[in-house]
Amino acid sequence: MYYFKVSLFNTWNPRDVKISSDVNLLSLKYILGKFPKIENKFFEDLKENIKKKPHYFSQDSIKRVVGPEKEEYDISNWFFLWGFDFKKRGYQLLIQIDKEGKGILAAIGPMELASFFDRMKLNSILPTLSLINSTDKMKFVVFLKPRGDSIIKGLEMKGIEKGKIQQVMDYWKTLKNVDGQWFPTFKPRCPICGSLIEGLHGYEIGFAPLICPKCGYEIKKKS
Repeated sequence: MYYFKVSLFNTWNPRDVKISSDVNLLSLKYILGKFPKIENKFFEDLKENIKKKPHYFSQDSIKRVVGPEKEEYDISNWFFLWGFDFKKRGYQLLIQIDKEGKGILAAIGPMELASFFDRMKLNSILPTLSLINSTDKMKFVVFLKPRGDSIIKGLEMKGIEKGKIQQVMDYWKTLKNVDGQWFPTFKPRCPICGSLIEGLHGYEIGFAPLICPKCGYEIKKKS
């Protein structure tokens, strides 16, 4: 398993706000071999944007966080950034705050963003975080926290007109990453038969011997 599963109350749909949906996010340990840390400056800027910009806001929404090995996490120190830029590209970032108060980027989605991270590796982090805090380039950014009420209610409290609220809901519908609707894979393919090559159980992804389950072709462990 390479995914974190985040259960969220349906805060984008006021009729189903008490019902939860699952979002699957690709673990960054699978793509990068580790969970990168986020500088405090990012959160300081985000906090200021939430205070001053109507299209940046926070909302209680997270119900559950389950790790790649089906481990359950205490949700109190988990946060989920969800937004769209003006090119209608979606951004989903799952963040954990460690004991020292620093942010750890644990997982991302949707598929397009995961593909970008897979291509650019560590070079993908700074431009992504910088874009999210660029208020003139983002259509909206929601900072989701544990538990909660409706995002629609939060938008109304910020005085955002109904047309823009409907626009947010329409964006949400286009992002196919709710209830497991996307499952991208970045596993290498066997050069012999073309099947997806699996990592051997018990090794960390990125450092494991890889073997084709169909023909047995093996890529040796990296030194």
